[in-house]
Amino acid sequence: MVVSEAVICHVLKRSYAGNEIIKRLMQRSGGIGVTAKMLEAVHSHYDLKYLLEHKPVCRITPEILKSQKQLKCMKLLLDIDPETPVTKEVVFRALEIGNDFDRRYRKHEQEGKDVLETLFDRSPDIAVTEEMVQAARCAADMEILLKHLEPGTRISTDVVAAISKLGLGEAYLTMRPLLKFDPSIRLDPKMALQMIGYGNGINVLEMLLEHDPSMPVTEEMFLQIFGQTLRESDGKELADVMHKYGTSLVFTDKVREVIDHAYQNKSEAAIKKRFYSLRMTDEDGIEPVGESMDEKTPEKSVGRSQSDSGDNAYEIIDED
Repeated sequence: MVVSEAVICHVLKRSYAGNEIIKRLMQRSGGIGVTAKMLEAVHSHYDLKYLLEHKPVCRITPEILKSQKQLKCMKLLLDIDPETPVTKEVVFRALEIGNDFDRRYRKHEQEGKDVLETLFDRSPDIAVTEEMVQAARCAADMEILLKHLEPGTRISTDVVAAISKLGLGEAYLTMRPLLKFDPSIRLDPKMALQMIGYGNGINVLEMLLEHDPSMPVTEEMFLQIFGQTLRESDGKELADVMHKYGTSLVFTDKVREVIDHAYQNKSEAAIKKRFYSLRMTDEDGIEPVGESMDEKTPEKSVGRSQSDSGDNAYEIIDED
């Protein structure tokens, strides 16, 4: 009995068909070989590898490349047909596949980088667009795209905003090459706070201040990073980074409370003094003169939480 192309495609749409099933289906296909519809239907790169063992294989088209579900599949198809034309839609698909699946794991970044390099090598005339840069979801993708972006191109606020929302460590790693490419980029405090909130705040802050030393450090930014650093150290690193770039800080009541409560021991006086030396003004805009850092702690102060699992490193403590 001859197995139709439609039946083979139906099986290939499964997450994994397997070598034996594919082999039997192709043996009963009547010698039609591997068709475009089969290549568009295949779901797994394992199945694609098994499928390509059967000849003949149709020419690889941009439509077939755009239909792929994994970067490994796209790479296999590019390798078997060096003459395959590449369009900007194929580049977008490669970025989209990475966003959807492969970029969840750092080990897959190299695969995405290899695919993008191959696509641009195959069609060097493809122009990198703002939409492509905005679609990048890891540093490897961003580096390849910027390599092929015309020097001097201004990066829009929409692109910067999209990268700042990536989450986990990706926002920090992907933003770095973007800031190096366009020195004119300025992040507003909301974008900066969003990146800091994902963790690794001290490194994010140093990256942003290195790029733009005039960037203000808001109360929210300071409290987020201060809480993160206290979970791992004495917090001095934050003061050091701010001193390094000449960054001052408006001392709101909240800022004063967390610093005073974190450094109550005499052995911590030097760290407390280093933070106080960052003071630009108090919340009312007036620079306090001659005020002692050993002032009385307010009735309600903010201290380190007993649990490091929450987003907020502090809790209100009533001191009776």
